[in-house]
Amino acid sequence: MKVRSNTFIKEFLALLCVLFFTVNYATAQNIPAALESITADDGSVWERVNVPGFDAVDNISVVAMAEYQSRLYAMT
Repeated sequence: MKVRSNTFIKEFLALLCVLFFTVNYATAQNIPAALESITADDGSVWERVNVPGFDAVDNISVVAMAEYQSRLYAMT
């Protein structure tokens, strides 16, 4: 019975550590406020979080885009 109890305590503490780091990571991210929401033709909803040209006058087009972990990255 003691072995089962020790295993339970170790698993519980491991779960608490995972939850602690997950919550801290989510709140520590720098997520800008959405400027507007855009619904795509497929029904997915995107939030625009940056100004046109990414606030740089030399940016005239996006040459590549990729989605990673539910975020869209654009290369100018």
